[in-house]
Amino acid sequence: MSLLYNIKTGEEWQELCDKALHLKFNNEGYQKVADTSNGDCGIEGFTRTGKVFQCYFPEGNYDTKTLTE
Repeated sequence: MSLLYNIKTGEEWQELCDKALHLKFNNEGYQKVADTSNGDCGIEGFTRTGKVFQCYFPEGNYDTKTLTE
């Protein structure tokens, strides 16, 4: 759990999510969606079995109520 407290940027969070998703869903053909100049529409990756993943990293220090709204 302490690993999560070392995450300071959205890029670091995205990298951690991608590694975790690759480990968990490699057997389903997990494919990372690269960031491009046109954006990735918020999609981090998908599997050939139809799962799509999006990770969110708030930039700022928000309380739980604000984040869930």
